[in-house]
Amino acid sequence: RTEIRKIQPHGVNGPCEVQIMLSNVNIIHSPRLMSDPPRRTGESPSGVNGAPELSRIGELEGDIRQDIPNI
Repeated sequence: RTEIRKIQPHGVNGPCEVQIMLSNVNIIHSPRLMSDPPRRTGESPSGVNGAPELSRIGELEGDIRQDIPNI
């Protein structure tokens, strides 16, 4: 946990204190990426390093808006 605290000593309405607390964030996999059927042992999936959800990156690239230039 991280805490950011700033005190403005003098403002229009007097002293002002801002406090922000940050905690660890759990990364949740997108349901779209995890929608592949469960992997079975003994099968060699077509995904990268046996991870079929990574093979869907090409599909997601098709969702990029065409009116915004790629950086």
